[in-house]
Amino acid sequence: AIEVFSGIKTKLETDEDFADAEKTAKWCKEVEDKLEAAKANALGQTASIDDLFRTIDAIKEEARQKRLTLDKLVKAEKENRKLEIIQKTNAELVSHCNQLSIRCDAPVRIAVAFAEVVKGLKTLDSMRDKLSVALANAKVEANEIADRIERNRKAMGEHAHLFPDFAQVCTMADDDFSALVVARVSAEAQRKQQEEARIAHAEAEAARAIQQA
Repeated sequence: AIEVFSGIKTKLETDEDFADAEKTAKWCKEVEDKLEAAKANALGQTASIDDLFRTIDAIKEEARQKRLTLDKLVKAEKENRKLEIIQKTNAELVSHCNQLSIRCDAPVRIAVAFAEVVKGLKTLDSMRDKLSVALANAKVEANEIADRIERNRKAMGEHAHLFPDFAQVCTMADDDFSALVVARVSAEAQRKQQEEARIAHAEAEAARAIQQA
């Protein structure tokens, strides 16, 4: 019996491993219960009750320890695997966004609560499937943002000097960004006119001063 318990698998990696571990933990509990019942039934039926009980208690304790170990492993390892899958998915999205940022020469950022995506799911395969779909959607969204940034950069054209804050406004909708370009170009033209008028006025005042002198 001890050899059987020692041979129970405690390295859990796949959904099948977790399912087997949960079944085995239940089996261990059944063994404990049956052994306890056997002790009660054995009273008065054997000459060496003490030896019998010591043997039963040893096997029962082994079953209990294995059950407790499996219960803890199932819970802890499932959480660890879940965290690993989430972290891997998030890292892939970050890498994709970084590549787009290099291409656009502007930050491309997408935040996805992947932990919420798999909330309530029980198996690792279902988590992977759900996260795969969420990641694919996030990449599509990131690609759209990158394309928008490149369109806005083209719309900015020769007026890049008017957009020192391009990194902050580069993800605006096309129409909104085009309107911003028009507004800033107009404001710059008005500023230049005012500056030219100021200079002309200053020169005229200087000329009058010279004439009066």
